[in-house]
Amino acid sequence: NGKDNDFEEEDEKERATRATIHHQNHRQQQQQQLHHHHSSYSSSTHDGVNGAYTSTLTTTATTATPSMLHADQEKNPYCKRWHSFSSISPPVRLLRGHRRKITDVCVDNSGLIVCSVAMDATLKVHGLADGKQRRSYKVNRRNLSLALSSCTISPADANTIVMGSWDNSVYIYSISQGTIVAEGRAHDDAVSSVALTENRVVSGSWDGTVKVWDVKMMRGGGGGGGASTMNTNNKSMAMQQQQQLPVLELDEHDHPVMCVCTDPTARVACSASQDGMVLVWDLRTGKRSQRKIQAHKREVTSLSLSNTGYDVTTVCYDGHIRTFDLTKGECFSDICTKERLTSVETDGDVVWAAGDGGVVKLWEMNEETMATTDSKKNKTQQHTNPKPVLSTEELHGKVSSFSLSRDGLWLVAGVESEEEEDDMVIFKTK
Repeated sequence: NGKDNDFEEEDEKERATRATIHHQNHRQQQQQQLHHHHSSYSSSTHDGVNGAYTSTLTTTATTATPSMLHADQEKNPYCKRWHSFSSISPPVRLLRGHRRKITDVCVDNSGLIVCSVAMDATLKVHGLADGKQRRSYKVNRRNLSLALSSCTISPADANTIVMGSWDNSVYIYSISQGTIVAEGRAHDDAVSSVALTENRVVSGSWDGTVKVWDVKMMRGGGGGGGASTMNTNNKSMAMQQQQQLPVLELDEHDHPVMCVCTDPTARVACSASQDGMVLVWDLRTGKRSQRKIQAHKREVTSLSLSNTGYDVTTVCYDGHIRTFDLTKGECFSDICTKERLTSVETDGDVVWAAGDGGVVKLWEMNEETMATTDSKKNKTQQHTNPKPVLSTEELHGKVSSFSLSRDGLWLVAGVESEEEEDDMVIFKTK
């Protein structure tokens, strides 16, 4: 893209200095904003996993520092608490269970389990330490099994899994009960993505809408791991589905919504559509903010909000990893990987991304990745493409999705392969 790679002739030292100052000012602004948005959160009580691990580590040095979390973020189970990454292991576990492409994976906060959903309409739950399958469930409604598009595990209890489906529905699955405890006909077209924040589910759909649902209402007034009051009779279930209404319905996208995410404070949600547009929503009021960001010219395949909720990072098939300041709507980091990207995660200090190259890579958010904006030409000038500071071994196919535990010690990648190979690969980091 000529627009993305049009660099002006300027002294490298001066440009790096300006980028560093921009980054420092940006981080300082974030911390100041955090002090004006205090909220209380209950702490997660789950213990970590001390699973057997004998693989030899491949070490790559990195100067990344641990995320500096505000006191409220430390208590918030939705905040990432990634450590300072220094190495990543060869594959610890190779798992196979799905018969078709994996569409999404999610590691629980405590690093105990990983759930995965696939085009075969099945949900699988595996233990991370031993790789054993804990649960397997196939969604079949009205003698029809359509693909499951996305999944997320509740950090509050590590027992609830929320799933989106191509049959236009959102499902809530209880691991302890081994069944779906609530479901709702959420959209007029396939559900492409789901996100979970406190007691609310955010769903995005190909129908171009984003909707917010109350989990307790979906469960018929039940909470935690309790049974749903929904009748499992198909006719009664269909009647209850028709009666369910979203808490919020957001319909300002002009194209199908491909992915959604929420910030840890339940303050904002971001949604991205097929035309590369990112919209920012205020979950407290249900209104779109003034920020309407043209992140890419093509479909945004994944996006992730930082711990602060003031940055959003997006990836696209165009190979760019872009991070935007939501207070200004400006792109302040632009990394070009030259590969089709499908998945991204960030805490605001580092960013992980993967795609068709079959490798999950880590970049630091520093002056090398900072982008400067030429206000006269109204365009972003990208710096030289920085090399990742850490990466996994090359896998046997494209990475369709990946997920890290809250402490960053576990990394799981879903792999799309033409051959009959392992479709989920587990790594450990240090």
